[in-house]
This record gives sequence, structure tokens and C-alpha cells, in this order.
Amino acid sequence: MIDIAAFLRFLKRRLWIIGLVTVCCLLTTYFLVKNLPDQYRSEAQIATGIADRTQELLSASANDYYRVMQQFNGLIEMMQSRNVINKLSIHLILHDLESPERAFRPLPEELAQLTVQQRNEVIQWYKQRLAAGKPMSLLDNGDYPFFDYLAMIGYDEDRLLESLSISRRGETDIVNIEFISENSALSVYAVNTLSQAFIGHYYLTATRNETSTMALLDSMLVEKKRIMDEKNALLRNYKSSSGVVNIDAQAEALYQQIAEYETKRSQALSDVQSISGAIRRINEKLGNANDADVNSAVAAENNELLRIGREIELASKRYVDNNFSLQDKRAVDSLERVRSTIVARISNKQLNNPQANRQNLIQERTTLEIELARAENSISAIERDLASLKSRYYTMAPAEAGVQDLEREAQLSVQEYTEALNRYNQANTENAGRLRLRIIQEGLPGLPEPSKKSLYIAGSGIASMAICFTAFLIFFLLDNKIVDSRQLQARTGHKVLGALSLVKGKSKDLRTIWESEESDFSRQVYKDLVRALRFEISNTMVDNQWKVLGITSISGSEGKTFVASSLAYAFALTGKKVLMIGDDCNDLASLIANEDKVGANQFEKFLVKKEIKAEDLITVLKRNPDNTSLLEMRDANNLIAGFEILRDTFDIILIDINSLKDVNRAKEWLMFTDCSIAVFKSGESFSDADSGFLESLVGMKGFMGWVLNQVKVRPNISVN
Repeated sequence: MIDIAAFLRFLKRRLWIIGLVTVCCLLTTYFLVKNLPDQYRSEAQIATGIADRTQELLSASANDYYRVMQQFNGLIEMMQSRNVINKLSIHLILHDLESPERAFRPLPEELAQLTVQQRNEVIQWYKQRLAAGKPMSLLDNGDYPFFDYLAMIGYDEDRLLESLSISRRGETDIVNIEFISENSALSVYAVNTLSQAFIGHYYLTATRNETSTMALLDSMLVEKKRIMDEKNALLRNYKSSSGVVNIDAQAEALYQQIAEYETKRSQALSDVQSISGAIRRINEKLGNANDADVNSAVAAENNELLRIGREIELASKRYVDNNFSLQDKRAVDSLERVRSTIVARISNKQLNNPQANRQNLIQERTTLEIELARAENSISAIERDLASLKSRYYTMAPAEAGVQDLEREAQLSVQEYTEALNRYNQANTENAGRLRLRIIQEGLPGLPEPSKKSLYIAGSGIASMAICFTAFLIFFLLDNKIVDSRQLQARTGHKVLGALSLVKGKSKDLRTIWESEESDFSRQVYKDLVRALRFEISNTMVDNQWKVLGITSISGSEGKTFVASSLAYAFALTGKKVLMIGDDCNDLASLIANEDKVGANQFEKFLVKKEIKAEDLITVLKRNPDNTSLLEMRDANNLIAGFEILRDTFDIILIDINSLKDVNRAKEWLMFTDCSIAVFKSGESFSDADSGFLESLVGMKGFMGWVLNQVKVRPNISVN
């Protein structure tokens, strides 16, 4: 997302560039357009009749909107075609050559130097090309550069099209032709000549197309009629030779007869099957000896009755012999019941006449056999008649196929002839109702067009400002440099405690800076900003009872050493005893004018002796830059004890820690600080790789925020 406020500040610092570029563009445009000639417009109108409702009488349907638009677009494209524009070019150059005193434009030197004879030859060539109606090209350059002459005088196709405008007038059937040039007579002549040339070209092209189209359609119609007559004659001859007049009716009659005989045959077969079944059933009944209806079984039953009588006698004897036992009594009673049943059955059978029934069945079988013979004989006759009908039907099938093929071909030929005839009639109708182009308004001379010089000048100014604005916007979006506190906080997501301005001049002695007069703007601003930063840091440290402040940066060129020295001096001015620890001790000493005592105090010696000699306000402990690790010098407990001594001795301890890119040394020193700040140089970029170093710093305890260093300031300009 764009920081609008930052972009406006970015733009405000470069307003002079925008103003300078705009003024230069305005002046340049003014000198370019001040000598532009006046422009004259002329307009001619052609009525096409495309949208005229009265012409719908020649059409079966109303005008379709898209068809009308298509016709208008076709007319406009034809007006702008090379053939039509080429005719206008030749008319214009012929006008200037034949009437030099009334020429629309001055003749170029190549034409002006021609003799009368040479000019006449050129005029004659252009007239011949105009009569031929052929467009010109580079190939026409021969003894005379005829094609180049058009470009020299400004009558070539491209420049004429630039001055020409052709459009439809609203929803009417009128086409507007406009031409703008520096000569009023030229504009009038151009639109009138173009209108006449286009109408002549259109009618010539339309007549040629109509003639060729009608000739093609007429020959096609004659050919289709000849094919149709041949197909119909072939069909008639085939029907006559095959003896088929109406093959469909004949085939249908035969098919009905075949269907009737098929029905008769099915009925006869059904009768044969039913009669045969009846005869078979009668034979089974006559052959069944147990059938009492046709065969007598009384003798057998009498024998059974005699046998039962003997068994009754034996049972009665046993009944008496066994002293009338109950079991023998039951046997005698059972046999008596059987004999009574047989006697009753014999009595019933004697009422029927089996011989009469048998005689009736035999007579019925004889009748059925006669009917069976008659039915079988009728099947044979039906089969013969059916075979004859099928033979006649199958014989007719090839003839029917041939007739169908010929009828299909004849029908197709009739359809093609009808389509050709319709197209021929439609073409005749369209030719009779073709467009009737006419000029309803000729071009007339008029007043010059309103000058556009002011528009050109204003447009150049607006365009130059827009270009500058766009360019600066692109530069702003592509510029990743951080120049103020808002950008630094937005980019890193952490608080900015303050900003320190850039101190101009070669001398960076703190005594000189702090003792400078108020008239020195850069040094006065620097002192005020250091005081503000001291206030922010002091309040936070007092509230949290911190004493040890680590000062680091992303890289080693951010100016953290000078910031540490400035803070030490600023805290010393408040009466606090300040200790500074750093490996760039010589520079620190020179900055605070304490170089005569630098060698006395070294951090490594202090860790051994646990003794330090405090100066009046600022004391410096020099670190050995050759030591790569603080923890390798002494163990952690020893270091903690040493820092406790320093806490008791001094009011505030400032440690100039290595940059975060020296990760191990920076983290070891940060272990023994209460809080820390990071210095960032204004005008530098904060890369994604720097985010990793920042995370390692934020992960340590007491990170207070950023200090933006070396900010360029001017009077009445805020560093934030």
C-alpha cells in the first residue's frame, strides 16, 4: 500500500523539477505551434437510400438494423479504399499541374523545373492512369517519379486519409464526407471530387458485378433445367419399358392379396391341427379297455362278486369257530359292505349302452377324417397361389428400386432448378432495387476552424506534469531507502526513539559541537535532537531501573560509535557519571578530548583487577578488538561480578557493541546489558536479510527501539 503522506513529501521536495519540465514543454510547444496555418473544413453529403423506408417496397422484409450497419460500413470502407483515394490524388495533382496559378499547394521543385513538354507528358500519363482506374504504386516510378510526385506535394494516400473523415450521420441514410486542410478551396475541391469519384466508382463496380453475377446465374439456370429434363425423360422411359405405370398401387394390391392368402393358410393349418387332435382323442377312447362308456366290464365285476362271496363264507365260518369273536365280526361286516358296493355298481352300468356309444364314436371319426383330407388339400392350393403372388411381388422389387432411384434423382434435379431460379429472380430484384447514390449537399468554402494552439500548449503542459508525476511515483515505489522515522517504523514494525541530523563539516569534536553558537543551524539541530533522544532513553531506563545500555546497528557503517559518544557527552552534561565501553577507543577519546588517559583503562585489565579509576564525568574502557568472544575471556559469573562493580560505580554505562552482522560477539555483549538500541543510517535500505538480524536483537531483553542517524535537515523541515 502506498504511503500517501510520504509520497507527498517526496513529491514536494521535487516540485522544482516538475515546474521546470512543465515550463520547458510549454515553451517548446508554443514555438512549434505558433506558425501552424489555419485549418479549413468542408463537408459534402451523399444520400445512400439504405435506411429509406420507401425502398422497402422492393424487399420482402423490413430493413434489419445489423444489415443496414453492415451496408454503411461497406460503403465507408469503399470510400476509403485505395482505388477511390488514388483517383482523388490524381485529380488533385492534375488540377495543380494544369492550373499552376490556381494550385492548391506550391509545386515541389522537381515539378516546377519541368519544361512545358515534360509537364504535358506528366499530365497525359496521369490522365491515362485515371481513365484506366488502376491504383498507383512505387512500380510507376520510371522516367518520371509519378508516384513520388504525389508524396512531394502532399497528395499521397496516407496524408489524404489523415485529413479525410467519413461517417454516417446519426441514424439517417446520409454519409458525411469531411476534409480539413490549410486551403479552403482545396477542402471544397477534395470533398466534391471524392463524392463524384466514389459514385462513379460504385456504379461501375456494381454494374460489372451485376453483369457477371447474372451471366453466371443464367448459365447455372440453363444447366439445371437441362439436367431436370433429362432426369424426368429417363424416369418416363424406364416406367414404359418395365411395364410399370403406377408401381406403388400395383405393389400395394399384391401385398394385400399375399396378406389375405397368408391368413387363409394359417386358418387351414389351424383346422388341420384341431381335426387331427379330435381324431387322436377318439382313437384313444376306443382303444381304452377300461372305459366303461364304450367297453363292457360286467363279467369282470361278476367274477369279483363271486370271489367276495367265497371270502364271506370263510369269514362266517371263522366267526362261528372262534366263538363269535368281535374281530371276526368286523371282517364279515367289511366284506358285506364291499359286496354291496359291487352289486350297486353292476346295477348302474346295466342302464348304459356301451356298444351304441362305440358306434357313434366310429362314425364321428370317419366324418373328421373326411374333413381332415379336405383341409389338407386346401392348404396345397393356398400354397400354390401364395407362391405365385410372392413371385410376382419379388419380380416387381427391382423395378420399384429403379423407379425410386430415378424419382429421387428427378426430384433432386427439380429442387436444384427451383433454387437456381429463385436465386436468379432474387438477383434481378436486388439489381432493380440497388442503391441510388446521389449528392444532396456539395462542399462549400467556410471560415477557418477554431485554433487549437492553446489546446496543444495546455495539453503539453498537462502531459508533462502527468509524465513527471508518474515517473516520480515509479521512483518512489521502487525506492526502498529509508529517510525518515515513519518509514523506518513502518518497515521494521518497531518504535523509533528519535532521529539525529547529519553534522556538516569535517570537525566532529563533541566539545566543538556542543559549544557552537546558535547561528550554526546544523549543529544546533543536532544538539536538540540528542537532548530529545537522551530524554526518551533516560525516562525508560529510570522507570525500569536500568543502567547498562547497549548500542548496536545492522552494519558497521551506521555511525553508532558517534551516536554512543554523543549520548555519553549528553548524559555527562546532566551531571551523571558515564562509562563508555568500546573497541574504537582512540576515536572515542579524541571525540571527548580525553586522549591523555586512554591507555590507563582497558576492559580486560578491569576484569582481572576488578578496579577502575573513574574520571570526572566520562570514563572510557577500551576493548581489545582481537578478542573474538567475551565469554572466552572470563566465565559468566566473573563477568557478572565485574558488571556489578561498574553498576555501583557509574550512573549509566554505554557499550558500543559490534554490529548485528557480527552475531556471536553482539549477542554475548547484549547478555550483560539491561537494554539496547539500534542505530540506522538515513538513506540506506532495509533488506529482507536485515530482518533476520533484527529478530535476533528483538529476541534479547530490553530492546527499546531505533535511532535514525544522519538525517538531512533544512530550516522549517522536520526530521520525522
